[in-house]
This record gives sequence, C-alpha cells and structure tokens, in this order.
Amino acid sequence: MSDNIVTAELRVEVSAVLDAVLNWRLFPAGWNDVERCLDEMIESCAAGPMVRLSAATTRLMLLTPRRQVRTNPLELPERAPAPVRDRINTLRSWLSGDELEAARGERDDS
Repeated sequence: MSDNIVTAELRVEVSAVLDAVLNWRLFPAGWNDVERCLDEMIESCAAGPMVRLSAATTRLMLLTPRRQVRTNPLELPERAPAPVRDRINTLRSWLSGDELEAARGERDDS
C-alpha cells in the first residue's frame, strides 16, 4: 500500500476528530495550537505522506480541552474561531476525495 493513500479508516478517524474539535471550547492559545495541527494536516493531504496526516490527527486529539491549562484567570474558553472552522472545511473537502486526487495528480505530473 502506498504511503500517499488515505484509507477509509483514516478518513473516518480524521472526520471524527474534526467533528469533536468543532464542539471544543479552548483558550486562544489552545486554538493557535489547533490551527498549527490543522495546517499540517492540510499540507499532508496535498503533499503526503499520509503517515503525517495520521500523526497530526493524533496530536490534534491530544489538544482536547481536558488537557488545557488556564494561564490567564480573565480568559474564558471559546468556540472554534472562523480560521479554525475554515481549515476544518478545507480538510473535509480534501478528504471527500476529489481535491485530494487532483492535487496528487498534479504532483505526480511534475
């Protein structure tokens, strides 16, 4: 099996994590960490290998609200900001298959 193939199992895992993230309430620093993971996930969808997508998904799962530490007593956790929701929508689009295959085709042609 190629390292660049997104398996059905990985698609289900990533989708479940993305759904969970949309329900999280994090402090701003937590959302910054989430954005970095999502960016890595998007990059791995475009360029592979898929082991990077799996690793970034695992790191994203570890950012759960249960693990965050309040550093500013005046901050309140908030829902996912627009940039996070946009990245999640981008990932969902990639994982639907069409964009993923198009990007891989372009990469293979070069």
